[in-house]
Amino acid sequence: AAVQNAMKVSAFAWEKADANNLKFKEEFTAQNGDVQKALRALELKTPGERSFGEMEAVRLALAHIEFFRKVEAQIPHDVSALLQHSELLQAPSLQEIFCQGETSDGMYIIITGSVDVFITRTITQGVVSKTTSFKVTTLENGETFGEGGLVDKKPRAATIVTAEASQLLFIPSQVFMRTLHRAKEEERL
Repeated sequence: AAVQNAMKVSAFAWEKADANNLKFKEEFTAQNGDVQKALRALELKTPGERSFGEMEAVRLALAHIEFFRKVEAQIPHDVSALLQHSELLQAPSLQEIFCQGETSDGMYIIITGSVDVFITRTITQGVVSKTTSFKVTTLENGETFGEGGLVDKKPRAATIVTAEASQLLFIPSQVFMRTLHRAKEEERL
């Protein structure tokens, strides 16, 4: 009986998580028109040409993304600065974004689409080496990747490949680190 109850609780938790995920996707799709309109400033203008008003429109359009909510909560004035120096990338399906082992040069936020995360391992037994790659997970709208290597200054831990045509926001490492240092300074005050 205890096992059956645990299974019922587990099934309920999965249903609730699926319902929440579906709700997020529906809300994101409804907002996507406004998001795309705001993002045009990132596509059409260089960082020096982008106005504060345009970056505020982008900030508001992307406010549903957890990464920006966290930055906004700690250092509200820096979200627009992050966006000011970011780059919007259009990536077709099956495009490699970066490879495991490469130097970390920035982080990415998935605006639309999805990416697959692959890990490559080499196992050596005696004089024979065998290299295998396997898919770890798929990341979707609103999720981030690449930030881990920026914080600990290590090479990329995985290879990222678009699972479908995707729109990615790239934040260069210098901008990311500057924002992180400001957040730490704000904590100390």
